[in-house]
Order: sequence, then C-alpha cells, then structure tokens
Amino acid sequence: MTSRRVISNGVAFLIVLTLVHLIIDAFAASVHPLWPDLQKRLGGGAAMIQAAFLFWSLTTSASQLVFGYFGDRYRGGWMLWAGPLVGIACMGAVGRAESLPVLVGLLMLGGLGVAAFHPEAAAAVGHALPESRSRAMSLFATGGFLGQSLGPLGSGWMSERYGLSFLVWNITWGLALVAILTPWLRSATASIGSSQNGRGVSLPELIQASGSRLGTLAWVGVLRTLPAAGAPIALAFLLESRGAGNSRIGLVQAAFFGGIGLGGLVCAALVSRHRERMVLWLLPMLAAPLLAGCPVVAGPWMVAASGALGLIVGLGLPVFISYGQQLVPEGPRIASSITMGVTWGLGGALVAGIMAVSNHLGRPELAFLTFAASSLLAGLACLRLPEPGKHLLKASPVVLDPARPGEAVA
Repeated sequence: MTSRRVISNGVAFLIVLTLVHLIIDAFAASVHPLWPDLQKRLGGGAAMIQAAFLFWSLTTSASQLVFGYFGDRYRGGWMLWAGPLVGIACMGAVGRAESLPVLVGLLMLGGLGVAAFHPEAAAAVGHALPESRSRAMSLFATGGFLGQSLGPLGSGWMSERYGLSFLVWNITWGLALVAILTPWLRSATASIGSSQNGRGVSLPELIQASGSRLGTLAWVGVLRTLPAAGAPIALAFLLESRGAGNSRIGLVQAAFFGGIGLGGLVCAALVSRHRERMVLWLLPMLAAPLLAGCPVVAGPWMVAASGALGLIVGLGLPVFISYGQQLVPEGPRIASSITMGVTWGLGGALVAGIMAVSNHLGRPELAFLTFAASSLLAGLACLRLPEPGKHLLKASPVVLDPARPGEAVA
C-alpha cells in the first residue's frame, strides 16, 4: 500500500512538473514572432533588435550552467516555482516595452527565470518516478516541446489581432496556474531536498578531470545548435520580408517546435544503441539541404519544411545529450547544461551577428545558407567524435540522475 502511495505521489508530482514546463516554455517561446514588430516599435534598426535577441538567448541558455552547478552543490527546490513566476511576469510584459533598456531588462530577467527552472526540474523528475526515470523524462520533455509550439502560435495570433500591448494579459493566467501548482512543488521538493546526500563535484575539479571533453562537447554542440537556434528567428524575418503577418509567422514557428517535440518522441521509440553514432552525423547532414531550401519555398511548403527541420533537430537532440552524459559521467548535469544550455547561448550570439548582417544586406537567404553550412560541418565533426570509454554505460537514451552525478538509471 505504501509503495502504491509513493508511486501515486510521484505521478502527481511529474504531472505538475510537466504542466509547469509547458507553461514556462510557452512564455519563453512567445517572443519569437514578435521580433519584427518590436524592431518597428523601438526603432534603431536591425542591429538593436539583434542585440536584444543576444541578451535573451544568453540568459535563457548559457546561465543554465550556473543554476545547474548551484543545484548540484546546494538545495535549489525554490527555483521550481520562483523561476516560472519571474519568467512569466517578465516575458509576458515584453509587448509593453517602450524602450530598448526596458526590453533588454525584461528579456534578461525573464530569461534567468526560465533558466533557473530547467536544471532543477531535470533533477526533480528523476526523483518523481525512480523506477521509471526514462519515461518520466520523456513526458517532462514533451510538455516543454508542446509549450514551445503553442507559445509562438498564441502570441503571433494575439499580437496581430489585438496588438503587442495586449499580450501582457497573459501574465494573469500564467501566474495563476503556477500559483495553484506551487503547493505541490513546495511539498514534493522538501522531501527531495532532505533525501540528497552530500555535494556534487565542484566545477574546478570537473574542469581539471574533463576539461578537454567538455570543450569538445561545446564546439561541436555550437555547430549542431546554430541552425536550430537560428531557424525560428530567420523564418520570422524571411516571412516578414514577404509581407506575412504575425499569425503566419507563428504558424511556421509552431510547426518547427512541434516537429522538435515529435522528433524527441520518435527518437525515444526508434533510435537504438547501435544507431546512435549514425544519428549523430547523419541528421545534421540531412538538415543542411532543408535549411538551404527554406528561402525558395512558400505557402504550405514552408510549414512542411519548418516541421521537417524541427523533426530532424528533435531526433538528434536527445542522442547528443546522451552522448555528452556518457562522455562526462563524472558531471552529467554540467554536461547536459553544456549540450542544452551553453551551446544554445553561444549559438544564439552567432545567430544575432548572422541575422544582423543578412538583414543589413536585405538578403535573408544568406542566413539560411550559413546555417546549412554549419549543419553540414556539424555532421562531419560528429564523424570524428571520440568514443566514450568502454567502462561507461551505453544505453540509449541514457538518463542520469542529476542529483547523483555519475549514476545512470534505466
């Protein structure tokens, strides 16, 4: 009877985490269709809005490494509810920004809230269903991908119909839902915190032991994530140059993020251990022609190309994360922060520069060609990636308990 009660509580906690993941990722992704309109409102040219995108990208991604390290060393259960509250409040208010400093401030604070939630939630998911961690992580990830798909679709439609300022009303339902779910988060994380033993490996120790491997993950990861980070914003400016409205932009971006979610589920179901190496190098090469072809398609074909591109990204993402955990078993949470956060932040910085140049030249197709070249290089680089040591686990996908570095779970 006690075992059933524990499982029931774990399932309830997992459902709550998945719902919060959906909400926070929907608010984080809601900014994607708004970049062209924000540029028009604030003025200052493409370089200014790309700088704002850079700040947003770095805070939502690269700062995950800091929060992940903090969560490994200390108790950080409060980030599960405080992060979403800050993220929702700030990201929901982006449409009311009347100056660049206000926009950057909202994006940075909102990005920090989004980043704080993710590494701590990854650890909490492992505790929700300790006997079925892989399935728990799949459900949790699906919530995030669904939120990333719905966010641009909703914000694009609402901003086009009612204006940017109307989006601030989303804060009401977002904060209300998280507030309702917070008691479950607080009670569950209290028991999780009391069950953690000791502290994880320190960052200097990890760098000393695995610095070269972490560096390999970083530069290959940037090549892989540059097209994924750049495609949504490049699609927005490409469609805007063709006179498309925000609802159309949001639809195409929603197809991309929806494809990522579907790809993750397909990966969990179909990609076996002996296919991991092939998936690592083949999928980026398949994405290259799709990226190069985006500027020459239109109408339903644009939606189809965006969805197919997202599917390829979603198929390869969990395999690369799994590879990083296998390569650096002494620091799986930090390795995951690099593959899921740091590389996306660095990729976002490069995307900002690429988009600034292509917009200045009035040739959005140049951005897609650059992303296609990066994807092709990523595939070639993955052919030469080192094999994890024979003493490391090879399951696919590998899910390691972030609260207990180095321990793999089935």
